Amino acid sequence: MKEYKNKDTLVKRVNMAFSEEEAEIYDDRHPEILIEEVDRWKEFGHFVARTFGDKKITILDIGTGTGFVPSIILPLVGEGNRFICTDISARMLEIAREKLSKSRYQTEIIYKVGDIESLHFGDGSIDVITINSVLHHLPRPHRFLQRVDGVLKEDGVVMIAHEPNKLFFKNRLLRSTYVLLERLNKYTKIENYRRKIMKIFGKEDSQNTHRSLFERANLRLLNDKVIDEPLNSDEIEQLVDVCSPTASFKMDREKGFDPDQIVKGHFPNYKRIKVITYSHLGKIIPRNVFLRKLNSIFEKRYPYEGSLFSLLLQKPG
Repeated sequence: MKEYKNKDTLVKRVNMAFSEEEAEIYDDRHPEILIEEVDRWKEFGHFVARTFGDKKITILDIGTGTGFVPSIILPLVGEGNRFICTDISARMLEIAREKLSKSRYQTEIIYKVGDIESLHFGDGSIDVITINSVLHHLPRPHRFLQRVDGVLKEDGVVMIAHEPNKLFFKNRLLRSTYVLLERLNKYTKIENYRRKIMKIFGKEDSQNTHRSLFERANLRLLNDKVIDEPLNSDEIEQLVDVCSPTASFKMDREKGFDPDQIVKGHFPNYKRIKVITYSHLGKIIPRNVFLRKLNSIFEKRYPYEGSLFSLLLQKPG
């Protein structure tokens, strides 16, 4: 990959271009979020309702995407609140607005394009901050977390979810099992049958969609003069998922996050309401009895080493 003077800016611009092009198909491409994370965010919505009661609060959702988090927690946290949806992609927020406008929430919903640094929220101005599948896209996540701490009010709560747990990728058994299951999944006959069925019904194959997405992102980056020559798909993946251990399907055990270190390093005085890890088979969704049993065994044996983690923390008053 060509060396760029400002790698941080490049990461942000590639993420923005990729998100703009992925927006229309984001929900189809990420069932691991839209299906697997629903119950976790519902539980959080109920927690916020219990914690703040009738108090009118300001909620900041960072990395709103197509509206997954607000669509779940808005009906649960009561009416009359102020909900701020932010994302670096204007098209993502347009889709979120379209979704949320179909429901009659008695809540002020504000949409802001940008990141937490460029939007200039005042210190101690936010009661609740929600962050779902965001950290691993950031060039400097530690600086981002410092800003989260700054804008959160005393007694405020922050929820961080669906982030890669470095401890999973350092566990040889869990890592090897995941790699094996990925290979079996890739070469199974079921995948070949799926592609044939998609072709029969005239639906675009996921691999073709994948290629088209990267081509469009490249074109946008070239037109905006962010890059001088096209990036290959691996290079784009590595920039989009800059802190992910599995960016471009390669495994880097030094990437990802240690949830305990995040708390100790950025939120040392916060109350740990809930800190959990999950998805002990990596990106493999346990759809059958065998995989569910295997996932359960790993959960009991390695409770802190699931491939993903979520944190629910409360700032001291």
